[in-house]
Amino acid sequence: MYTIFNRLFFLFTPMQADLNKVKKILFKLLSRQISNTGINWLNTVIYDLETNYTESSFMQWYSLVPRFTGTEKLFVSEKDTLDANKIRKGWHITNLTIDQTTRILLVLNAFQGNISEYNKTLNKILSSGDLKEIDALFSALPLLPFPKEQCELALAGKRTNISSLFDRIALNNPFPSEYLDDDNWNQMILKAVFIESPLYKIYGLDKRMNIKLASMLFDYAKERKAAGRVITPELWRLVAPYAESSVLESIKQMFEQELIHKFSAALFCSSCSLPEAKTLIKSYPQLMERIKEEKINWDEIGKKWFHKI
Repeated sequence: MYTIFNRLFFLFTPMQADLNKVKKILFKLLSRQISNTGINWLNTVIYDLETNYTESSFMQWYSLVPRFTGTEKLFVSEKDTLDANKIRKGWHITNLTIDQTTRILLVLNAFQGNISEYNKTLNKILSSGDLKEIDALFSALPLLPFPKEQCELALAGKRTNISSLFDRIALNNPFPSEYLDDDNWNQMILKAVFIESPLYKIYGLDKRMNIKLASMLFDYAKERKAAGRVITPELWRLVAPYAESSVLESIKQMFEQELIHKFSAALFCSSCSLPEAKTLIKSYPQLMERIKEEKINWDEIGKKWFHKI
């Protein structure tokens, strides 16, 4: 009877992905690398969480994970990546470790149907967990049930001063794009620019462009320029669609800088609706031809810039 009720409950629970499918692929990935002893331990833990769940037991298991699984990098094939994206679009399973992946699996098994109690457990990890435990929690964000209830968790990651945790929320993660409101999204993007996180890794970046964000970023660019600081060429990707004529003076100067800034200026003019921008780019036909030949787009600008710094 409990099993039937559980199935009915989960059927009508707001989900970002089918948790059974998520758990299955995570267990498959782990079983390829964890020892038999580790797998037996993991099965014991999952059974305990499903049949005799308490927050204290969960926190204990969650803390002990590396001791039984190790901390090596998780091996992920191209097929694994494709399978993961079929289950949850935008779910990024590369760059995870075995212990991190195991903790994601435990976090998902900790959901017993009561969202209030579940969120207490998640907040417990956030308030008392170490860096790796919190990182694993943030890695689980695009999979958690009741996603609208998890925005505060995302905002905690957005506010952190630890760049690795901020990046776990902001980069290669579909959750912010799908669930954060415009103000929090804009603040996350501005912070990403400020701490030099690569914008091209932000899921849904172009889809969430907006005029307020463009204005914020241009103001930031002017401040950086006045202080004699370098401005990431990725910034102009988000300014171009909403640019006013006052922006073009900065773009003209970029054509006199190193090549990556020239590329950025040219792409800006190509995606800007201002007639002056279209006129300006006509003065650089060879640059546009090179962009076409080398297939340089905004993502490539980001990759080149990120690897440079």
